[in-house]
Amino acid sequence: FTMGGGFMGGGDDDARDQPRMSPPDVEPRFSVGDRVECYVARGPDGWAPGTVVSHWFRAPDWPPGKYAPYQIKLDDSENLIF
Repeated sequence: FTMGGGFMGGGDDDARDQPRMSPPDVEPRFSVGDRVECYVARGPDGWAPGTVVSHWFRAPDWPPGKYAPYQIKLDDSENLIF
């Protein structure tokens, strides 16, 4: 899977256009510790195995309300992706 856009949204009609300041109240499909395959590039070799290390990742410089549902540690790298 790829983690591109963040989760935005509101509750009632008055807050519909306001970004959420906290992660969505949604249970992620994959749990922390689950093994996953991540789409990292185009083509037949574009998938990489990894492990979910956290939910609702948020970089400090992202706009309010933007979250990535997963942060992943790829098997072949020390870097974390989202």
